[in-house]
Amino acid sequence: MENTIYSLIPPLLAILMVVITRRVLLSLATGILASALLLAEFNIGTTCQLLVMQQRAF
Repeated sequence: MENTIYSLIPPLLAILMVVITRRVLLSLATGILASALLLAEFNIGTTCQLLVMQQRAF
């Protein structure tokens, strides 16, 4: 995902959703989910693992 145009999708999606919905946390969660999906190459199982591992890091 690095050094490609696709890396711009999650932040642009989050910003667009903030402007449209005025809900910051929902928009940030959508951006995080979109970036996890891109990292996992749209594999739902791997995306869930990435999100759980990231949550355990905190």
